[in-house]
Amino acid sequence: RIGMVVLAFCMTLTMQEYLKAIQEKIETTNLKFKNVFNSLQDCMCLLDDKFRMVEVNAAVLSLEKKTSKQLLGLSILTNSVLVNTPDDYKTLEFALENALAGHQNQLELIIDSADGKKQHFSISVIPYYGTNQQRMLLLSARDLSEDREYQIQMASVAAAMSGHVGDAFFEQSVLKLFEITHFDYVMMSSLDKDSCQASTQAVCLSGQLQENFSYMLEDTPCADLLGGKLCRIDDN
Repeated sequence: RIGMVVLAFCMTLTMQEYLKAIQEKIETTNLKFKNVFNSLQDCMCLLDDKFRMVEVNAAVLSLEKKTSKQLLGLSILTNSVLVNTPDDYKTLEFALENALAGHQNQLELIIDSADGKKQHFSISVIPYYGTNQQRMLLLSARDLSEDREYQIQMASVAAAMSGHVGDAFFEQSVLKLFEITHFDYVMMSSLDKDSCQASTQAVCLSGQLQENFSYMLEDTPCADLLGGKLCRIDDN
């Protein structure tokens, strides 16, 4: 009996040490997760099963222009700049409910920024289990505005070019590129490797078409173009 009591006592101590080790590992993992969570540039938001904000990182505070004290405990559906319209509400609500069912969700929402431009956000919602296997959701929002703006600009260039041929094609191209870049000069040229010369097909100065001209590339940085290389001059 004494042997059995000692064995049971030792087993109890061993189990306690095992559970303590597990708890320490969980706390270490949670700490690492929280450090990553807070350092990400993407907006990261931890939600409970009622879609209330439990944890938010610095990027969320910057987007919402509020403190964590003002946000925590509130529903993201009714207290976030990401939800502007009834359609936004329905779209995000569906994604959140779907994530609660164990599915990963991806969607895009558009908001109006302070300068009047559109901000495009890629939203991901995934199921997440906190301590004690509490069912939660992890929502991330990435601002794709620059990528979207670039895509829109390139689409507008393509649209401007598509309806023209010959000289008009090049002229519309430089005019559209000026409209996007606001560079003083925009030109499109053809290259002649034998004479080391470039001849413009269209030239735009401050938004106005100019007479075409030819120019020598020898002993200039632009001579690299003849070899198929990129020529970029950051400082004039």
